[in-house]
Amino acid sequence: MPRLPFQWQQTDQEVVVTLLVKNVSPDKVELDVQKRECHVTITLATGADSMFILDPLFHPVDPERSHHQVLPSRITVYLAKSLHGQRWAYLDDGNQPEHVDPVVEPPPVIEQIPIQIMSDLHLELFFPRREGIGVHPGYHVFDCAPSSRFLALVGDTGLAAHGGLYDFLERTLHKYRHIFYVIGNHEGYSSSYEHTRAELHDFASRMRANRLSDPTLGTFVLLDRTRFDLSDQVTILGCTLWSHIPPSAALVVRQNLRDFQVIKDWTIDTYNQAHVQDIQWLMDECAEIRASEPHRRVIVFTHHAPTKIGTSSPQYEDSPFNSAFSTELSSHPVWAAPITTWVYGHTHHNSDKILNGIRILSNQRGYEGVEANNAGFNPNFVVRV
Repeated sequence: MPRLPFQWQQTDQEVVVTLLVKNVSPDKVELDVQKRECHVTITLATGADSMFILDPLFHPVDPERSHHQVLPSRITVYLAKSLHGQRWAYLDDGNQPEHVDPVVEPPPVIEQIPIQIMSDLHLELFFPRREGIGVHPGYHVFDCAPSSRFLALVGDTGLAAHGGLYDFLERTLHKYRHIFYVIGNHEGYSSSYEHTRAELHDFASRMRANRLSDPTLGTFVLLDRTRFDLSDQVTILGCTLWSHIPPSAALVVRQNLRDFQVIKDWTIDTYNQAHVQDIQWLMDECAEIRASEPHRRVIVFTHHAPTKIGTSSPQYEDSPFNSAFSTELSSHPVWAAPITTWVYGHTHHNSDKILNGIRILSNQRGYEGVEANNAGFNPNFVVRV
């Protein structure tokens, strides 16, 4: 049986072995790790069975903390070192040359970048005043306390037709180096989708001009099918990601989702066309990064959820109405490297988990007086990418 191609590297805590095999189903991989042994049994996409064996390992490992991850382009095995900081010269003890590859030096340690995230603030609603007497539009009450230099507002911050939204954003820009802004469905209320986009792009242009005379003003980055390279290693991709509404759900969604009553010229067809455009843009951007800059890590910000699995309250997961809040992409070709993290909103249900190798999470506030106190919203929440 030919040996599977692989690469390996190490950190102080673990040895990382990457098996270069594609399109293997996660349920077709079995990992057996003992103190000095590692056996990986794989049923390849062709149906053939294969094994990758390291026996005996060069140093002991901790089986309880060792694990594996299956992605469309590779299988990664994480062998937890029993002794932190112990350097491995080989994967095994050197007596089995068929398993000995030259030592691959680990890449430089990359500091993860913290980004404060929140969505569904719904500042168009009336909030209790900070002074405790009466109510006031949320634009003038809600205050962001920085827990990072970077803030991502992942949709439904307020209505683009309200001047208060821009007052809030400009006030908040003085607290952050960058604000990343995703357009939600509520941004378009009392307007049209295209006019909403134009208004927010115009605000971004005004803020760029204002920064020339006010260096305390941060950068407003409108994520409207936008790529932003946060560093040499990290890229942000952002869009609304309008979901796909199938014909079987069109009637119930059109009758019950306010979008189609309060967003001008907005129909099921235009909604689904926007979905196709968002998905195609994401696919094209990821393909370009994968081909030309494969070292990059990508974090995606979208308002609508990229999967139905665990992103809505359980009672809504199987509802046809849920198609207006999420699209099942976890088995779609877009669900692959270089994406490592995906932040969403819109569902008013917070979660944080890893699905098929990608971390998906949200930090949604919800409607004032209805959900804001029980949705698990944390105004200081930070994701590190």
